[in-house]
Amino acid sequence: MRVAEVRRRRALIGVSGVVAGSFFVLAGLAFTGTLPETAWIHFLCLGLLAALGPYGFYAAREHKRIQRLEERFPDFLRDIASSHKGGLTLHQAASIAARGEYGDLTPEVRKMADQLSWNVSFSEALRRFSDRVQTPLVQRAVSLILQADRSGGSTTDVLLTAAKDAREIKNLENERRTTMGLYTVVVYITFFVFLGVAAILYAQFAPQIVASSQAVQDLGGADGSGIEGVSGNALDLRQYQLFYFMAAVVQGLGDGIVAGLLGTGRATLGLRHSFLMVAISYVVFAFLL
Repeated sequence: MRVAEVRRRRALIGVSGVVAGSFFVLAGLAFTGTLPETAWIHFLCLGLLAALGPYGFYAAREHKRIQRLEERFPDFLRDIASSHKGGLTLHQAASIAARGEYGDLTPEVRKMADQLSWNVSFSEALRRFSDRVQTPLVQRAVSLILQADRSGGSTTDVLLTAAKDAREIKNLENERRTTMGLYTVVVYITFFVFLGVAAILYAQFAPQIVASSQAVQDLGGADGSGIEGVSGNALDLRQYQLFYFMAAVVQGLGDGIVAGLLGTGRATLGLRHSFLMVAISYVVFAFLL
């Protein structure tokens, strides 16, 4: 990974960690009574959102950037192989390829062509290209090409084979993403169904239960004798709200990670889904109910 990218990621994690930690400390103070007791759940949710959101969306953005880079890489290798097969040297073939358009990969292709114009060997320029891009598919293909070059194989055949291999991998990834994307939708539907059921239970049934409990307490306390088998503590509607709210938050965290695993095979790419689900749960229970 590029040094600038590593620094950016570390800075993002550090800032979001400090912000999230601050909210968690405030939540602890509120829970112990130092701050207003009702505020602790708000601080807790804000801390979760601060911890999940920045890195979750950053990881998703980086994943899409890598996909865009890898999508055009097989075309770049095929163009070089075709030009080389037509009689051009690898330096000339790379220079011609640099005039083409490869999306986000274009600046790196042109840097490689510039290095070749400075009499850098093709294998060294390709290795530097791989070090700058640093995506799994590019590194795999470049490693294959360099090993074949050291063993004395046909460069054109190796380039064509690497391009074909990279294209097949991207096709499989795209097919998997399309198929598993349906399961991601199912995960969201499951979460919204759970959230709707929890909201209905809290809004419709919990007040009736609390009212019935209070009536029983009043009836039992009318003569001070109480009713056998009934607790002396009346149920609190706020406790029901907290229970359903925390259940929705936990459900959102788990479903988000599952959505990331199903969609991309990486749990970190599910953090943005968790952020959205926790945020929706927070809005529903803290402001709408």
